Amino acid sequence: MFSPVEMKKIRCVFPHHCTEDVLSELQKTGFSEIKKLEIKKSFLSALDDTKMHTNVTSFHMRSERVLKALSKCRKNESILESIFGPRNEKMITITESMAKAYLEDAERIISYLERRIEKEDNKIKKLEKEKALLKKLEKEASILNEAKIDPSICRLSEDFFFITCYSDIRNIKKAKSILSGYPDVYYYEHLNMKRKMLTLALIGEKNKESQIKEKFISAGFVFIETEKINLPPKKMLERCRKSVENIELQQKLAENELKDLAERWIEKMEILNAVLDTYRKKQNAAEMFRKTEQTAVMECFVPAKHAYEFELYMHKATSGLFFHEVLESYDAPTKTDYPKIIDKFSILTKGYGLPAYGQADPTPFIALFFPVFFGIMISDIGYGAALVLFSFAMRRFFKNPLSLSFSVILLISGIVSVVFGFLFGSIAGISNLISPLWFSASSNPVALITISLVAGIAHVTIGIIISIAQDLKRKQLPVKGISWLLIETGGLVLISCFFGFIDYIFSFAGAAIFGLGAVLKAKDPVESMGILSFAGNILSYVRLAALSLTTTYI
Repeated sequence: MFSPVEMKKIRCVFPHHCTEDVLSELQKTGFSEIKKLEIKKSFLSALDDTKMHTNVTSFHMRSERVLKALSKCRKNESILESIFGPRNEKMITITESMAKAYLEDAERIISYLERRIEKEDNKIKKLEKEKALLKKLEKEASILNEAKIDPSICRLSEDFFFITCYSDIRNIKKAKSILSGYPDVYYYEHLNMKRKMLTLALIGEKNKESQIKEKFISAGFVFIETEKINLPPKKMLERCRKSVENIELQQKLAENELKDLAERWIEKMEILNAVLDTYRKKQNAAEMFRKTEQTAVMECFVPAKHAYEFELYMHKATSGLFFHEVLESYDAPTKTDYPKIIDKFSILTKGYGLPAYGQADPTPFIALFFPVFFGIMISDIGYGAALVLFSFAMRRFFKNPLSLSFSVILLISGIVSVVFGFLFGSIAGISNLISPLWFSASSNPVALITISLVAGIAHVTIGIIISIAQDLKRKQLPVKGISWLLIETGGLVLISCFFGFIDYIFSFAGAAIFGLGAVLKAKDPVESMGILSFAGNILSYVRLAALSLTTTYI
C-alpha cells in the first residue's frame, strides 16, 4: 500500500509491420510505458539473452504424461470434472531464476517419476493377472466343492482320463446325447438349481479324451483344469480366497505408493510442466519469426496486475505473432495507485521528488498528517471557513490539474481547521465568543504544546518504522532504525518520569533502553552526533502550537 505499484519490465518481439497496431492498442490501455522501440533484421540478435532448450518439446510431452498419471493417482475425478476439467484452476507465479532451475532439472525429475510410475504400474498389472487366475481357480474350486467332486483323490493310470466341465443346466440334453455315443465312458453329474448349472465328471479311455472335449466344447461346456487343483476343493477354495485377499492388499499398497508419490511431486510437476510449456511456446514463436526478415523489439513497463491484459492487447495487435519475456525491473518508473483523495496529495511529494521504484512512498502519510498539522496551526472556525470557500473558488475558476489538486488539499485542510476551531473555541481570532469543546488554546498553551509534541512524536515514529520495514524488505539488518526507535522510547520514558507522569522506578528501564540505542549509534560516530538534532527535530513540532497561538493573538 505504501510502495509504488509493482511493475514488470517486458521485452516483446513482433513483425515490424505490426508496430503501428501495437502502439495504437497500447495507447488505448493507458497503463504501459514504452522504454525502447527499434527495428532489427536478425531475430537472434534481438533475443541475444534468450537461451532456448533443445529438448523442451520432448520434455513437455513426457511431463504431460507424468502429470496426467500423477493426477489420476491423486484423486478420482467426478463425471463433471472429467468433462469440463477441474473446478478450480491454480495460478502459478515463478521467477526467471526458478524457471531456469526447473528446466535444468527437467530430465532428472521426469526420468525419476517415469521409472517410479512404471515400476508401480507394472506391479499392479502383474498382481491383477495373478488375481484373475486365482479368481478363475476359485470359481472352479467352488463348482467342484458344490458338486462333491475331488480331483485330488483321482489317481488313474496313463491309459485313462479324468476331466470335469460345467455349463448351463439347459445343455443337459446335449450332454446326454454326446455321452450316449460313448457307453464305455463313466460320468457323474450334479445339478445346481440355484445357479442353474450342470457339472460333469468324466472317466474314460485316454484315446477318446480329445474327441469328447471337442464335442462338449461345441455344446457350450467349459472344462476345469483339474491338474491345478491338487487339494480337496474346499481347502483349495479357502487357499484361493486368502491368496486373493493377499494380492488385493499388495495392490492397495502399490496404489498408496503412487498416491504418496503424487502428493509429494504433483505441485512440482505442475510448475515444471508450466515452465516447459512456456519455453515450448517460445520455441514456436522463434520458428514463426524466422519466416520474416525484420522484427520490432520493444521494451516497456507494465503494472503487474495488468500483465495479462497486456498480453491480450499484444495478441490482438499482432494476431498472436509476438514473443515476450519478463526482465529485471530495477529501473522501473515510479507509479502510484491510491484513492483519488489521497492521490491529490502526491503533488506535495513530487515537490521533493518521487521515491525510487521499490521504496516507500510518503504520500499516504502526508495525506494524513498535513491536514492535521495545518488544522492545529490555524485552529480557527473563521479562517478554516475562508479556506473552504477559497477552495471552491479555485475549482470554479481554475480547471488545470494542479489547481484542482490544490483546491482539494485546501478544502480538507480548511475543514480540519474548522474542527480544531470548535475544539479550541476560536472564531476569527477571538477565543471567548464560543465555548471550546475541548479546551481554550490561549488559556492553556501547555496542553496545546503537549498535543503538538505528541503529533510530532507520532509523525517521527511512523517514519522510523517505515525505515525499518524498508531495510527488512531489502533483507538488511535495520540497525539504524532500531537504534533511533530505542533512543526515542528511552528518552520518552525518562522525560515522563522527570515530570511525574509515570513512577520514577521506570526511569531505570528508560535509561537502559536509551543506553542500548546510544551504543548502537556509537558504532557510527557521525550517526551518534545526530542524537541532539533528533531531539531538536521532535521539539521543532512545538512550532505547531506557536502558530496556533499566533492566529489567536494576532
